[in-house]
Amino acid sequence: MRFAGNGLTCQSCHLQAGTQQYGLPLAGVWGVFPQYIGRENEVRTLQERVNGCMERSMNGRALPVDGPEMKAIVTYVRYISEAQQVGRSLEGRGAPPLPLPARAADPERGREVFASTCASCHGEDGQGQRLEAAEAAEQGKRYQFPPLWGPDSYNDGAGMARTITAARFVHANMPVVSPGVV
Repeated sequence: MRFAGNGLTCQSCHLQAGTQQYGLPLAGVWGVFPQYIGRENEVRTLQERVNGCMERSMNGRALPVDGPEMKAIVTYVRYISEAQQVGRSLEGRGAPPLPLPARAADPERGREVFASTCASCHGEDGQGQRLEAAEAAEQGKRYQFPPLWGPDSYNDGAGMARTITAARFVHANMPVVSPGVV
């Protein structure tokens, strides 16, 4: 059963299966939950945080908390977090801070940077590079490189919809050079 409402997967944001420093890693997250989440103004469990991603970043619906999908995700997060000290945030968690600009964004400069750096992977229209049906089924994802906006991307409630969050992630992680990708 599909819970994501768009073409993204967890690895669209959590790079290298959630283990890459500054690639929004999930490694180490097990030991910091439950934690206060400012957006909700309350303490949330890891399962509630996963469902926040499902509903906003994945533009889908919440996983049943006791269902096999949630158990698999939480078990994986615990497994990749084993080397981390409980209660201590992982070095490289999130994306590194960037100073807020002292000027307004320049859409023309952004268009130039996108065309020269981003479009080769995410497409001239920002709609990503879809995989062929057989390859998509084999890999369990729809895209080689995900769309950055539109119906198969995250919704406006996702963290990546915030300009500074997206800028921090892009600054730390893009462009990605994958084996076999020119």
